[in-house]
Amino acid sequence: SILFSGQIRNPKTPLTLIKMSPDTLTGQAGEELSEPLALKVLDADQIPVANQAIDFKVGTGTTGEITSAGATNYLGIASATYKVGVQSGDQIVTAKLSGTSEFIVFLIRAQSGRPVSITATAAAEDTVGQIVPFTVTVKDNSGIGVPDIPVTFSITEDGYNAQIIGNPRKSTDP
Repeated sequence: SILFSGQIRNPKTPLTLIKMSPDTLTGQAGEELSEPLALKVLDADQIPVANQAIDFKVGTGTTGEITSAGATNYLGIASATYKVGVQSGDQIVTAKLSGTSEFIVFLIRAQSGRPVSITATAAAEDTVGQIVPFTVTVKDNSGIGVPDIPVTFSITEDGYNAQIIGNPRKSTDP
Protein backbone atom coordinates (compact mmCIF):
# COMPACT_ATOMS: atom_id res chain seq x y z
CA SER A 1 0.00 0.00 0.00
CA ILE A 2 1.04 3.58 -0.61
CA LEU A 3 0.68 6.25 2.03
CA PHE A 4 0.61 9.93 1.20
CA SER A 5 1.00 12.57 3.81
CA GLY A 6 0.87 16.34 3.71
CA GLN A 7 -0.26 19.33 5.57
CA ILE A 8 -2.98 21.85 4.98
CA ARG A 9 -1.63 25.30 4.37
CA ASN A 10 -3.68 28.39 5.08
CA PRO A 11 -3.16 31.08 2.45
CA LYS A 12 -1.03 34.02 3.52
CA THR A 13 -2.74 37.37 3.23
CA PRO A 14 -3.14 39.70 1.49
CA LEU A 15 -4.82 37.88 -1.37
CA THR A 16 -4.44 39.30 -4.88
CA LEU A 17 -6.72 39.10 -7.93
CA ILE A 18 -5.15 38.77 -11.37
CA LYS A 19 -7.27 39.14 -14.51
CA MET A 20 -6.84 36.16 -16.86
CA SER A 21 -9.20 37.47 -19.57
CA PRO A 22 -8.22 40.19 -22.05
CA ASP A 23 -8.74 43.80 -20.91
CA THR A 24 -11.63 44.19 -23.36
CA LEU A 25 -13.83 41.35 -24.57
CA THR A 26 -16.10 41.69 -27.60
CA GLY A 27 -19.32 39.81 -28.18
CA GLN A 28 -22.57 39.99 -30.10
CA ALA A 29 -25.41 41.69 -28.25
CA GLY A 30 -27.83 39.11 -26.82
CA GLU A 31 -25.34 36.19 -27.10
CA GLU A 32 -22.93 34.53 -24.64
CA LEU A 33 -19.29 35.55 -24.87
CA SER A 34 -17.15 32.97 -26.66
CA GLU A 35 -14.81 32.83 -23.65
CA PRO A 36 -15.51 33.12 -19.92
CA LEU A 37 -14.55 36.02 -17.68
CA ALA A 38 -11.60 34.57 -15.75
CA LEU A 39 -9.36 35.59 -12.87
CA LYS A 40 -6.80 34.03 -10.55
CA VAL A 41 -6.45 34.42 -6.78
CA LEU A 42 -2.93 34.31 -5.32
CA ASP A 43 -1.79 34.61 -1.73
CA ALA A 44 1.11 36.76 -0.46
CA ASP A 45 3.59 34.03 -1.52
CA GLN A 46 2.10 33.97 -5.07
CA ILE A 47 0.54 30.54 -4.43
CA PRO A 48 -2.92 29.91 -5.98
CA VAL A 49 -5.81 29.89 -3.49
CA ALA A 50 -8.50 27.23 -3.98
CA ASN A 51 -12.17 27.43 -2.88
CA GLN A 52 -12.16 31.23 -2.69
CA ALA A 53 -15.61 32.78 -3.27
CA ILE A 54 -15.79 35.39 -6.03
CA ASP A 55 -18.80 37.66 -6.46
CA PHE A 56 -19.37 38.55 -10.15
CA LYS A 57 -21.77 41.48 -10.62
CA VAL A 58 -23.15 43.12 -13.74
CA GLY A 59 -22.71 46.91 -13.77
CA THR A 60 -25.61 49.30 -13.25
CA GLY A 61 -27.45 50.05 -16.49
CA THR A 62 -26.09 46.93 -18.18
CA THR A 63 -28.65 44.42 -19.43
CA GLY A 64 -26.22 41.48 -19.61
CA GLU A 65 -26.27 38.62 -17.15
CA ILE A 66 -23.90 36.19 -15.45
CA THR A 67 -25.20 32.75 -16.46
CA SER A 68 -22.75 30.69 -14.41
CA ALA A 69 -19.94 31.36 -11.93
CA GLY A 70 -18.05 29.52 -9.25
CA ALA A 71 -15.37 29.62 -6.58
CA THR A 72 -11.70 29.25 -7.45
CA ASN A 73 -10.46 25.81 -8.47
CA TYR A 74 -7.25 24.13 -7.27
CA LEU A 75 -5.25 26.43 -9.59
CA GLY A 76 -6.84 29.50 -7.98
CA ILE A 77 -8.87 30.27 -11.11
CA ALA A 78 -12.52 31.38 -11.03
CA SER A 79 -14.58 32.03 -14.13
CA ALA A 80 -18.03 33.23 -15.10
CA THR A 81 -20.06 32.88 -18.28
CA TYR A 82 -21.54 36.18 -19.46
CA LYS A 83 -24.51 36.73 -21.75
CA VAL A 84 -23.98 40.10 -23.44
CA GLY A 85 -26.79 42.61 -22.93
CA VAL A 86 -29.03 43.55 -25.84
CA GLN A 87 -27.78 47.12 -26.17
CA SER A 88 -24.69 47.81 -28.30
CA GLY A 89 -21.78 49.54 -26.59
CA ASP A 90 -19.66 49.01 -23.49
CA GLN A 91 -20.82 46.84 -20.59
CA ILE A 92 -19.11 46.37 -17.22
CA VAL A 93 -18.80 43.33 -14.94
CA THR A 94 -16.94 43.46 -11.62
CA ALA A 95 -15.49 40.50 -9.78
CA LYS A 96 -15.00 40.98 -6.03
CA LEU A 97 -13.04 38.75 -3.72
CA SER A 98 -15.55 37.89 -0.99
CA GLY A 99 -14.75 39.34 2.42
CA THR A 100 -12.22 41.86 1.04
CA SER A 101 -12.19 45.13 -0.87
CA GLU A 102 -10.22 43.51 -3.74
CA PHE A 103 -11.99 43.63 -7.12
CA ILE A 104 -11.29 43.76 -10.85
CA VAL A 105 -13.35 45.10 -13.74
CA PHE A 106 -14.13 43.39 -17.03
CA LEU A 107 -15.08 45.55 -20.03
CA ILE A 108 -17.33 43.89 -22.59
CA ARG A 109 -17.92 45.62 -25.92
CA ALA A 110 -21.31 44.56 -27.33
CA GLN A 111 -21.76 44.63 -31.09
CA SER A 112 -24.93 44.19 -33.09
CA GLY A 113 -25.08 41.23 -35.44
CA ARG A 114 -25.46 40.93 -39.18
CA PRO A 115 -28.41 42.92 -40.58
CA VAL A 116 -31.32 40.62 -41.50
CA SER A 117 -34.42 42.85 -41.59
CA ILE A 118 -35.39 46.34 -42.60
CA THR A 119 -38.54 48.32 -41.84
CA ALA A 120 -39.57 51.69 -43.24
CA THR A 121 -42.27 53.72 -41.48
CA ALA A 122 -43.78 56.96 -42.75
CA ALA A 123 -44.98 59.66 -40.38
CA ALA A 124 -48.17 60.16 -42.43
CA GLU A 125 -50.01 58.30 -45.16
CA ASP A 126 -51.74 59.63 -48.28
CA THR A 127 -50.05 63.03 -48.31
CA VAL A 128 -50.00 63.78 -52.04
CA GLY A 129 -47.63 66.54 -53.13
CA GLN A 130 -46.01 66.98 -49.70
CA ILE A 131 -42.72 65.89 -48.24
CA VAL A 132 -43.32 63.04 -45.82
CA PRO A 133 -40.53 62.10 -43.41
CA PHE A 134 -40.01 58.42 -42.71
CA THR A 135 -37.78 56.23 -40.58
CA VAL A 136 -35.84 53.16 -41.65
CA THR A 137 -34.80 50.60 -39.04
CA VAL A 138 -32.30 47.82 -39.73
CA LYS A 139 -32.20 44.94 -37.21
CA ASP A 140 -30.09 41.83 -36.64
CA ASN A 141 -31.43 38.31 -36.00
CA SER A 142 -31.93 39.15 -32.30
CA GLY A 143 -34.12 42.15 -33.15
CA ILE A 144 -31.37 44.59 -32.15
CA GLY A 145 -30.93 47.75 -34.21
CA VAL A 146 -27.82 47.78 -36.42
CA PRO A 147 -26.32 51.27 -36.94
CA ASP A 148 -24.56 52.71 -40.00
CA ILE A 149 -26.04 50.39 -42.64
CA PRO A 150 -26.44 51.98 -46.11
CA VAL A 151 -29.93 51.62 -47.58
CA THR A 152 -31.66 52.65 -50.83
CA PHE A 153 -35.16 54.08 -51.09
CA SER A 154 -37.64 53.91 -53.93
CA ILE A 155 -41.20 55.05 -54.51
CA THR A 156 -43.61 52.36 -55.70
CA GLU A 157 -47.26 52.32 -56.70
CA ASP A 158 -48.08 50.96 -53.25
CA GLY A 159 -45.99 53.52 -51.34
CA TYR A 160 -42.26 53.21 -50.72
CA ASN A 161 -39.55 50.59 -50.43
CA ALA A 162 -36.23 50.43 -48.55
CA GLN A 163 -33.39 47.96 -49.19
CA ILE A 164 -30.01 47.24 -47.62
CA ILE A 165 -27.22 47.99 -50.10
CA GLY A 166 -25.04 44.94 -50.81
CA ASN A 167 -23.86 42.80 -47.91
CA PRO A 168 -22.39 45.33 -45.44
CA ARG A 169 -21.39 42.66 -42.90
CA LYS A 170 -20.39 39.13 -43.76
CA SER A 171 -21.85 36.35 -41.63
CA THR A 172 -18.40 35.82 -40.05
CA ASP A 173 -18.31 39.40 -38.71
CA PRO A 174 -19.17 39.83 -35.02
